[in-house]
Amino acid sequence: MDRNLLALLILDTLTVVIGWAIYLSNVPPDTALFLFSSQTILILGFISLGMTFFYSFFAGGRSIYFWPAVAVIVIGAVVVFFNWFAGGILILAAILLLIFSRAEGVGNRLGIFLVFLGFSILALLPPIEAMLNLSFSSLDIVVIVISAALILVGLMISLRRGIAIESYLGYIALSLAFFLLPPYHEVLRIKSNGAYGIYDMAIIVISTILFSIFLFASLYALKKQDWVSKEIERGYDELRRGNWERAYSVFKTLHKRGQIYSSVFNGMGVALMHMKRFDESEKYLREALRIRESDEYRTNLGNLYYRKGDINKAMEVYKSVLKRNPDCYLALNNLGRCLMRKGKIDEARRYLERAMEVNPNGTQAKRNYSMLENNEE
Repeated sequence: MDRNLLALLILDTLTVVIGWAIYLSNVPPDTALFLFSSQTILILGFISLGMTFFYSFFAGGRSIYFWPAVAVIVIGAVVVFFNWFAGGILILAAILLLIFSRAEGVGNRLGIFLVFLGFSILALLPPIEAMLNLSFSSLDIVVIVISAALILVGLMISLRRGIAIESYLGYIALSLAFFLLPPYHEVLRIKSNGAYGIYDMAIIVISTILFSIFLFASLYALKKQDWVSKEIERGYDELRRGNWERAYSVFKTLHKRGQIYSSVFNGMGVALMHMKRFDESEKYLREALRIRESDEYRTNLGNLYYRKGDINKAMEVYKSVLKRNPDCYLALNNLGRCLMRKGKIDEARRYLERAMEVNPNGTQAKRNYSMLENNEE
């Protein structure tokens, strides 16, 4: 079991528990004690939220959206001090982008978007009403019901389609971010009324429910994590042995049980490729690449085209890998093999020699180079 992740979940839980203890303590509104309580929740929450994001995004692969999302959050935080509404919109958009930037185990994006939309409506409607000097108690209730329904539907979609533990962390971070919204408003005096109103309490209650669901889901996933890792390794061991159908069965079982990992999709794709089920193989290999860009995964996609007989397309893929990583042994070797097939001996020799320089112990490049030399003779 990942002890670092377990410690992080304990910290997140303490933040929510302490927050609720303060919320339920009936601190008199419009007092210094009320402001101090809000500051306490906010500081604890920011520490917890920051560590959750750090673990979730720096512990694994990230897509190209990650750093742009971080930049937008920083810009939004600056804009808040000049125009809190515009800054808040930027931060909300960046948080969604940041969650989607998690390359591994993102889970179902529609589910995450609906949950995020529900919370965003709760977050944005009160300040909009304040800006326009509107006050409709019946509308407040309708908005809360609509928001709760969106969150519930998004939650059901995500849980039904299965998500990985990294996605649970994304939901936990999302629920913590919104849990901190009411005290954030009070501390920075954004729509500050010295008390937590109906929207604030709706956000607090719904975010706590969401947090609780994914806290228990994360704990359950942690319990299964060792088994999942062993099964993935067993699947790749079957691939190394050439037991394609057995390997596919292992990965397919993991997929059916909601293990949305790039390594699972890649394993399925490789097994199906050797089983000559090329269309299915391409679908899973592309899904693996969508989750996490990897030289190995992209090279496997090139291998698929090679096995289908589309040498030109295979070469394009291998070249794209080498453009990112000029020292990728597999791409160098496989591109050399393609050039051999096309009769471009001098070019093939250059790539195979480079592959042997990169990995002197690699047998594939040596074997291909020997074939090239013997045929030339």
